[in-house]
Amino acid sequence: MIAQAPVFFACALLSAPVSTLVHELGHALAARLAGLHVTKVVVGGGAAWLRLRLLGLHLEFGRALLAGGGTTHVEPGTHRSRRRTAAMLLGGPLANLALGLAVAASASTTAQPVLLAAGFGVVASQVAFAFDALWPRPARIGATTLPSDGQALLALLAGPAK
Repeated sequence: MIAQAPVFFACALLSAPVSTLVHELGHALAARLAGLHVTKVVVGGGAAWLRLRLLGLHLEFGRALLAGGGTTHVEPGTHRSRRRTAAMLLGGPLANLALGLAVAASASTTAQPVLLAAGFGVVASQVAFAFDALWPRPARIGATTLPSDGQALLALLAGPAK
């Protein structure tokens, strides 16, 4: 099993852009389901190197993909209820956990140690990504500092009722 450790860690580290994309798409899906208008999803920091439109959603990929970070932009003024905002905030971590669960179920069916290590490297990264997002702290995305999902949820719970 020690021979598979590099595969585990490589898959865990290299899945950062995928983790960020899944996370931000989870926010976007939850926002849309909550009736919010998503204007753009950004993955990675720095200048954009790729912009595309997918299912009515503007996606933008920054040059610093491996650095992680991303944002889901919602039309200003559409955060009318705490419930809708909370749903949007939880959508990202839940998407990461769902992907981790799907990869775990798939990886558990293989007898190949290298594939098992790769799968569980991805699972570990998804779980870590979800818990990191829910940890209440300021999060740096490029030169910008924004609240983590956890910090935003705590502020939402502690704030005045709307």
